[in-house]
Amino acid sequence: VDMMRRAVELLEAAGGPNDPYALNTKRTLADSLARLGKVQESLAMLRQTYESTVALYGKEHIRTAVTAFALADQELMSEHPDAAVLLAREAMTTVSSLYGASDPRMAWGGGLLGRALAMQGKTEQARDVVTRTLAALTDASPGERESRINLMMTLAGVEQDEGRLDDSVRTLERAIELCVSDPSVSDPSMLASLEGSRAFVEAERGRPERAIEAARRTIGYLDRIGAQEEKAEFQTLIDAGGVVPASED
Repeated sequence: VDMMRRAVELLEAAGGPNDPYALNTKRTLADSLARLGKVQESLAMLRQTYESTVALYGKEHIRTAVTAFALADQELMSEHPDAAVLLAREAMTTVSSLYGASDPRMAWGGGLLGRALAMQGKTEQARDVVTRTLAALTDASPGERESRINLMMTLAGVEQDEGRLDDSVRTLERAIELCVSDPSVSDPSMLASLEGSRAFVEAERGRPERAIEAARRTIGYLDRIGAQEEKAEFQTLIDAGGVVPASED
């Protein structure tokens, strides 16, 4: 991070605050800061980077759209869904007009917009956006298949929020099948996310045996990637007999 900060300083000193290389480095730096838990610093940097990118390229440029997606993601992490909706919609319009609705980057935008709408409580709109984005994607490359799986995870979460638990499980099962059947996208981390989601949806819909099976598979995948701390909630679910404790509210 310190090296990237220094690189940004040098690039801006040489080319000014709107230097393209400085903007790219700042976007990477913001992502690193977010991963370190410095979300507000990351958000402030991305907001500045987005404004500079608009000034340099205009709003209808792919680099602006990509920066808008990154900023929308950070706005969501900071629980600012209204800002995320505006950014994601604008960027999706740009990507679609430049490269078509089947461009893999549309999956990024569709997932962001779906999550933001769901956070606003507009779950029906969220489901519609994600479903339409999925329908437009193709399976031509591993990158596109991975995008499809990520979108399916978003859709399953929206369906869970709506109480459509059977639909949520079916969506997760399709995503898991696609992931397992293709070595190019069969990543233990992704499978852990999918099976972990299925474990809690199965528990929520009153299928404790299936919840326990999914939780055990999740722990297995987490072991493979060394994510020991993340195993606790799934072990707790197993110890509780596949039943999610009732809320105290």
